[in-house]
Amino acid sequence: MNEADMGEKFCARYGLELVSVRPGAFGGSKYVAHVRDAMGRNFMLKQTTPERGPMEVVALRAWRGNKAAVQLVEEFENGAYITEFLEGTPVAELPSSSPIDFVAIGRMLRALHRSAAPADVPDVRDRFTTRAMEAWSELTPEMLELAQAAAARVRAYAPPNPVLLHGDVVPANIIATADGPRVIDPLPCSGLPAWDIAQFAVAASGRGRRDVIRPLLNGYGEKPPQLADMFAWMHFFFLRNNLVAGRHEFVRNLRPLADELVRDPQEFSRGHGVV
Repeated sequence: MNEADMGEKFCARYGLELVSVRPGAFGGSKYVAHVRDAMGRNFMLKQTTPERGPMEVVALRAWRGNKAAVQLVEEFENGAYITEFLEGTPVAELPSSSPIDFVAIGRMLRALHRSAAPADVPDVRDRFTTRAMEAWSELTPEMLELAQAAAARVRAYAPPNPVLLHGDVVPANIIATADGPRVIDPLPCSGLPAWDIAQFAVAASGRGRRDVIRPLLNGYGEKPPQLADMFAWMHFFFLRNNLVAGRHEFVRNLRPLADELVRDPQEFSRGHGVV
């Protein structure tokens, strides 16, 4: 059964009109659909995968009332749920010539991080600082050495007050709306706010955006602990993954920054506003 057939079957069962449907992305969902109820109200229907769905819904529940995130409307069986329909454009789909309000995204992340992490959400360090780095032959020895050192430092630091992190705060998962940016599709975990900040800043850099971290932090209002190490580590994490995936444009954008970081980590951090 294809995505449209699955969406049609679900909508028929619950009295919804299927407006449009798109396939799931990167293993996080089976499909995502724009649907409408009998009163003409628009919603977004998502059918998640068993691996991702339960944690995704945990985060959306925790963010009820937090307007930095898309709002959960109703949960169904088998990992399906409905959220409000956001009128806007994913940051990843904005033209390269279009300005992005990184200050507003910083404010959005600060609001998102006001929620405490539920007890069953995994530690972000278990996701991002695994020993898989030791097999990262795609990186130069100098890059790998710096990545390992940064990972060791952030793994050793236990945050006193971990927050609920989005965990996949890349440009595709931020919707630019008339009322400001909103996040969708969490891959939640708990830890220091710097993880979400570093992940977004590096992902935006990989898409060719420059001078991201300063306005992002201006909006956020502070520099969380360990930001420099997380920012450095994320550079190598994204560089390695996109080298393996053959995403040449992303690699071309990140490689000069990674080379600069290897030459002088302290100077790089000062120059990019992460210390």
